[in-house]
Amino acid sequence: FPVTIEEANEGKFNEDKLTVEQRILRDHYRRILNIVLTEKALQKGEMFDVNYANLQNDSFNPHRQYAFFRKSGNELLLIVANFDQHAVSLSINIPSEALSYLQLPETGTYQFSNLLQEGAVINNGILSSATPFRVNIEASSAVLLKLIRQF
Repeated sequence: FPVTIEEANEGKFNEDKLTVEQRILRDHYRRILNIVLTEKALQKGEMFDVNYANLQNDSFNPHRQYAFFRKSGNELLLIVANFDQHAVSLSINIPSEALSYLQLPETGTYQFSNLLQEGAVINNGILSSATPFRVNIEASSAVLLKLIRQF
């Protein structure tokens, strides 16, 4: 994110001269960078791309959406990006190979929280290869879901 003339503000490098839109964008990138600093799964975790399991999925356009897991130890993240100009309601097929590779049970109950929305708990739900995972995503947006296993 390059430093703009407004951001430099005569060497003060603060937000005083930024527009509302520029402040929102800067805050969004600040949140993402802080998540990368705190989530080990993003820093050094295993990755499993699930797009291949959704190539024939009518509710998932692999040319407009992208979904993958990151895992490090007990920390599990599901990242889903929507590059479409419209909000989408997705049903994502989770292949059993993903669960096996990530050493997860074939069916598990999790609490899902979107790290991109501070304090937002999506819900408690099931992650399973037998049932598609459902998520709503705004246009040109993403969810970064932290999954906490419920026993």
